[in-house]
Amino acid sequence: MAKALRIRGPDSILAWLTGSEQPTHVQTHEIARKLDIPFSALLVPPPKGEPKLPLPDFRCGESRDRPPSPALEAVILDALRKRDWYREYRSSSDPHVGRFRHKTAEEAAAWAESTIALSGLRRKAKSGSDFRARLRDAIEEKFDVLVLLNSIVGNDTHRPLDESEFSGFALADPIAPLIFVNTRGSVAGSIFTLAHELGHILVAEDALDSDPLADPRPG
Repeated sequence: MAKALRIRGPDSILAWLTGSEQPTHVQTHEIARKLDIPFSALLVPPPKGEPKLPLPDFRCGESRDRPPSPALEAVILDALRKRDWYREYRSSSDPHVGRFRHKTAEEAAAWAESTIALSGLRRKAKSGSDFRARLRDAIEEKFDVLVLLNSIVGNDTHRPLDESEFSGFALADPIAPLIFVNTRGSVAGSIFTLAHELGHILVAEDALDSDPLADPRPG
């Protein structure tokens, strides 16, 4: 028998919801896989209310109005684990986190551009993707920020990230700052997000962001 979903159709699902039937062990595992949740999550009562993210949600528009997907939650939790590892690796605080807490965004941008030598990176880059990689390397080298670029959850190619849900986030840990950029969208958009998340690090602000170009703030 093929390894297709072993669910007979809407009638089966309706019967499970009403309690007139119970899914088999194989079907239950298949449900968990389709929902991108651990099998054990189906054996406990559902959580009350919407899931809460462990960082400030600065997304706007439709992306903010819907609950976070399992993929987004998984990416954030994985980033927190990597941040904890990076914290153990480093032995002192990062002087760049919060460096521009009480200064303007223009001052922070000018200083970061000069420190990274942005114009030189542009000249050397052979493509947009190459420029993004060079910018990532420069941020890691100059600011000691761990930068993660990905379009899927971990290494699972069957779990793509949704570019309309979020563009990236920053964890402004004073010892182990981290930036994650969702590369599912355009290269230009991910470059903007990388620079934007660096700004959050420089003002010591955890943040989850959506793409401001695709999902502009009102007014």
